[in-house]
Amino acid sequence: MKIHRKLLCSTLLVAAPLVPVNPALAQAADASGLSGMGDGDRIADIVVTARRSAEALQTTPVAVSAFATEILERRQITSVNDLQRVAPGLSAGGTVAQSSQSVYLSIRGQSQSTASQVTDTPVGVYINGIYHARSVAGNAAFVDIGSVEVLRGPQGTLFGRNTTGGALNITTHQPTDRFEGYLKAGYGNYNQKEFEGVANLPFSDQLSSRFVFRYGDRDGYGYNSLMDRKFGAIDHDIYTRASLKWSPDSLPVTLALVGDYAEYRDNGTINVIKALRSDGVIAGIFDAFGIDPESYLAKNNGFYNGFGISKTGNPRVDDPHFESRAGGVSANLDIDLGGAHIKSITGFRASNNNNSMSLDATPFAAFAPVNILPFLAQYSQQQVSEELQISGTSGPVDWVFGGIYFREYGRAITDSYVFSPAITRNANTYSARSVGFFGQGIWHVTDALRLTGGIRYTWDKRFLGRNDYTDLGAGICQSGPDAGATGDCRENLHAKFSYPAWLASIDYEISDGIFTYLKTSGASLSGGFNVFTTPPGFENFGPEHVKDVELGFKADFLDHKVRTNIAAFYTQRKGAQNPVNTYNPVNNTLTEYVTNAGTVLAKGIEFEGTVLPWHGMELTTALSYLHSRYKKGSFLIPGLGGIFDRSGEKVQRAPKWTANVGGTQTFDLAFGKAAVHLDYAYVSSQIFYQNTPDPTDPTQIPADFAIQNSLGRISGYGILNGRVTVNLDNPNVEIAVWAQNLANKHYYRGMYNAYVALGETIYSPGTPRLYGATISYRW
Repeated sequence: MKIHRKLLCSTLLVAAPLVPVNPALAQAADASGLSGMGDGDRIADIVVTARRSAEALQTTPVAVSAFATEILERRQITSVNDLQRVAPGLSAGGTVAQSSQSVYLSIRGQSQSTASQVTDTPVGVYINGIYHARSVAGNAAFVDIGSVEVLRGPQGTLFGRNTTGGALNITTHQPTDRFEGYLKAGYGNYNQKEFEGVANLPFSDQLSSRFVFRYGDRDGYGYNSLMDRKFGAIDHDIYTRASLKWSPDSLPVTLALVGDYAEYRDNGTINVIKALRSDGVIAGIFDAFGIDPESYLAKNNGFYNGFGISKTGNPRVDDPHFESRAGGVSANLDIDLGGAHIKSITGFRASNNNNSMSLDATPFAAFAPVNILPFLAQYSQQQVSEELQISGTSGPVDWVFGGIYFREYGRAITDSYVFSPAITRNANTYSARSVGFFGQGIWHVTDALRLTGGIRYTWDKRFLGRNDYTDLGAGICQSGPDAGATGDCRENLHAKFSYPAWLASIDYEISDGIFTYLKTSGASLSGGFNVFTTPPGFENFGPEHVKDVELGFKADFLDHKVRTNIAAFYTQRKGAQNPVNTYNPVNNTLTEYVTNAGTVLAKGIEFEGTVLPWHGMELTTALSYLHSRYKKGSFLIPGLGGIFDRSGEKVQRAPKWTANVGGTQTFDLAFGKAAVHLDYAYVSSQIFYQNTPDPTDPTQIPADFAIQNSLGRISGYGILNGRVTVNLDNPNVEIAVWAQNLANKHYYRGMYNAYVALGETIYSPGTPRLYGATISYRW
């Protein structure tokens, strides 16, 4: 069923969280925003909702980074994945098979194990209080965003399971009682175009509305000579949102309704061959065509010139693309009872996505009907959620209790043509139900000393209907009880999980502007199923359980001209969910599955700083260090000759360093203001693939695994961005010139590593230098 029909038919359902706000904090937020320079000579007070109520960032005992509209625009943070450039300890990237719209985040070395539609991420994404369960098409555009908070470390007590690494708490602007808005248009290289508009329309001082629209497109920056086609193009990127807010004077009630819809299409991911093994399957096919691999790669495999091509006869597969339609509607009700607040957050979301590409990046289909790894993946998902909270104050204790119900349904179909014109189909239906109850209290022992304790318990129920077969003449089943035979091929899998989350902390305000805290917490990443063909016994995987200890220090110095926030942590991940990517020569299929690896021990430190050295100048920096490793003897898996140990492997997606630095100089002009901004963001090398050969299996050659593991590491990179703006007082116009990746740095964002299985490793390059200009008019 089409998404827009669902949106029109649904009447109740996801909205902006309306948290009870301390009036003094609300006044500070209105005066200076959530982040920025404040009045130009004093760092602004920042208000966050990291603990589900509004409180000052500098006295919140959580490692959290907060960014408001001004900061997001200044640093060109236009989507979820861009947050890598501003938040310490956060990185984005994944496999070459994922789309540009997928969210594949890592915080403190905890990342989603695969991009599977039923695999959960340890970094929960909440937009207007609603949990977005699926990473596919989750790279939400930041249009008319009020604030973004990046919470680091387990957040299971208040945000639920699947926040073991952290959470993104994103809120959009709510309707106001003023007639206001803006129009913006922009143009850039690669024929990039963007149009954006916001209109806030009050009907009265009690009822108001807000409407948002954005459109963008762009030509490609990579070239496929065999298809005579540019890759990396965005065909269209459309986003709309409508909000309604009702706050009657006669009732202590606030009701917010929100509906949004997004539609996106690009023309495929650029993938390039990074390495070929001389005796591998792919090199053998080069030889069969009489093509010298080295000379061909040197001529045709430029950084942005991937040449994957397929000719399956299915036009949807042979036309590389990613397209998505997603949206939702919501209702948020807040009732002020005087001594307590009751809040209901109800939401419905749905999405349809499909993605096709030739994963192998080889040219063979141009010469003969030899298709190596082309595929078409189609996903659909629907979710409904309800969260009910009651919060208040009893004497020296602030408290909140609540419960949540979450339900989702989905379907996923992947058609692949592995070394064959015949389809291998992986078709799944899945559902999940989660019920949780939570409570947390803050005891104000004195004006400066507080104790916090919280607990949540969650029950999950999951189902997967797995149906894998190939149409090689008779529809041979690839998994389940009928594997190797013809028949229905369907395998129904059921699982139940339950787990607690907890938190205990003590914090102390040493003096005005100097604050410290110590906390410990635990949470779980949900268990689940593997959707693709797996070895017997690996059909499902268990939860990953995380515990941490965190020590934090936050301080403002020199009359609020210098701010430093520091967090040090130690984390234990038990039963770490680890991806396995391989090719199964027995049934001629690619497979990817998750298994519970060993115990991962991680420790690190994060620093954020802001300095106002002189009037109009703001300098910001963030730095994180992470040391992550498997506990010796904990990562044990079955091999040919019995159990063998893989604990010596590097932990995947756990960069040792992330850093960013930025500077903004603002100038007062006779007719307005001008600002010059530069920022630089760096992430160190990351392991995307690691494996250990079975010492008892003579077919697994350690030298080949060593090369494969070296190719599984993507080098670190840094990106330089800049923006110059001129704001006119009358008319209220802003002219901006911007650039991303100013130095045109070549870097990679993902990989597919099949060096041992197929003799090939594929990398996906990041975007080149982009630049352009925008003009905005506000009223």
